[in-house]
Amino acid sequence: AAVDGGHPLGLPYYGCPMGDAVIRFFQNYAKFSGRASRSEFWWVVLATVIASTIFVMLSAGFPGIVGNVFAILFIVFELSIIVPSLALMTRRAHDSNMSGWWVFGYYAANALTGSLAVSAFIQALTPSKMIVIENYEQYGALSQMSINSGAVTMMGVSSLLSLVTFILFLVITLRKPRPESVRFDKQYIPTPPTDLGSNGGTKTAGNSPTD
Repeated sequence: AAVDGGHPLGLPYYGCPMGDAVIRFFQNYAKFSGRASRSEFWWVVLATVIASTIFVMLSAGFPGIVGNVFAILFIVFELSIIVPSLALMTRRAHDSNMSGWWVFGYYAANALTGSLAVSAFIQALTPSKMIVIENYEQYGALSQMSINSGAVTMMGVSSLLSLVTFILFLVITLRKPRPESVRFDKQYIPTPPTDLGSNGGTKTAGNSPTD
């Protein structure tokens, strides 16, 4: 299928405007094959950030039921763009000749980073020692809220993983298109004749992927 004045959905649209990028984003809702250009990816990122910001402002600006409705719409919107966002990032990786497994690794590292950060925060707030003070009239308990070494280690690992995932995100989304990335395309056209036979006939190289 072709949209945007003849740009096939399965092929990258270089120099794609914002409106067309959003249209292609939803038309390729769960399509993990093919490729996507940098303009397709970053225009969608900007559009989703703007939409999310508007939902948050509306939910915070209107009290009561109206605000709750906008909050629910915000949650629905965020859930609805999870799959197409994963698909778009995978196609963007393909355009730079990277496997979609890099995108899986990026999100797995993000999940690990978040879990380590939460664990470190909980462990930092957990008393590392409980001292019971006893006298003749009453019992008292004194909690030491010092951050133990385990929490510090997890915070350090989480920070390092955050840096690694951020760099990986930039590599996946900002790398230039590579000629070899046509291996991810599923659309082919015959190549023109490449050689003449001795009897005046033609030889062709068969089918090859096109950009």
